[in-house]
Amino acid sequence: MPSNAPPKRFFLENLNRFCALMRLASRFYHANPLNEHVRLEVTSADVLKVLSSLNAHHVQYLIVDGLACVFYGYIRTSVDLTLWVRSTSKNKENLLASLDHFTENGLKLNLLEDLYGFKQADFDQCYTRAIIGSLDNVPFNLIALGDLIQDKQASKRRQDLTDAEALSRITPSY
Repeated sequence: MPSNAPPKRFFLENLNRFCALMRLASRFYHANPLNEHVRLEVTSADVLKVLSSLNAHHVQYLIVDGLACVFYGYIRTSVDLTLWVRSTSKNKENLLASLDHFTENGLKLNLLEDLYGFKQADFDQCYTRAIIGSLDNVPFNLIALGDLIQDKQASKRRQDLTDAEALSRITPSY
């Protein structure tokens, strides 16, 4: 289990900013009658349900991508929760069991076995460098800032390169 733990308030403040941004983005998106109806609002309750279920079923995962950016202080929109999941038979069984407990949740999950900058063989090493955060006393595992930047640079996608540049300017205060 990862051992680094930032102050609980740090992520909660960033998540609240993220949720407010998502509410505003959703209102703008839905103000255009040509846009299809999709759920864009992500609430902390949505995230808590997923994390609680993953933890209850002992799933080994790391939060990566958009919400990882939010955690580190780069607030941008994202309509999903992207998880890098350890690919063992037992962990996959645990993941499937956890999915049954939040199928009603509107939060879109993006489950990955490999990242752009890391393969499954790197998971254990990244997991030991991971940060343990907490949201309303629900712990979660998050990819380390340096690993997140490396992964985003490896993707070469415009959004990821923008993320990597912004994240490179952040100095964690925990």
